[in-house]
Amino acid sequence: FAGHYLMLGLLCLAVGAVIYALLPILFNVPAEHLDSAQRALVIVVFSIAGGFIGRLPGAVFAAHQDFVIRNLILAAAVVLRLVLTLVLLDIAPSIITVAVIQLIHISFEFLVSTYVMHRTYPEIRLSLRKFEPGILKEIFSFSIYVLILNLGIQLSYQTDALVIGAFSDVSRITFYSVANS
Repeated sequence: FAGHYLMLGLLCLAVGAVIYALLPILFNVPAEHLDSAQRALVIVVFSIAGGFIGRLPGAVFAAHQDFVIRNLILAAAVVLRLVLTLVLLDIAPSIITVAVIQLIHISFEFLVSTYVMHRTYPEIRLSLRKFEPGILKEIFSFSIYVLILNLGIQLSYQTDALVIGAFSDVSRITFYSVANS
């Protein structure tokens, strides 16, 4: 399923490219913040796209009913995100810092999950060799509603800054992101 998650990540990158191109039109970003908003958007889009494949090791733990291991990794990632938020925003308070924190959080979770997965289940390897486009049809026909729900959850948790920027002043993003973290 790594190939399928990778396809979803690529779709996310394509949507992100469209949003990047339309950023000044879609969102009321002041000219002095446009460069920072664009850089932060690029980081966030890569975080979201990587988040799809990044959830795969967690799915392996869930399939083996290793919820304790999965939850410990998720808890460690949340603690890391909290510490990074407190430290890095104190050093460099900016929207880019918030985006970088999100990228570090997702990367940490993926790397630790992958490492623990390989140690716990050495026979399981993430690979694109067994990618079959026909399986995508089965996934969509079997569970389109669950797929849409999961996409919505991923987008709602990882696109807060975009929504805040669309309905409020861009300078408010950091305020809400810190509170959300």
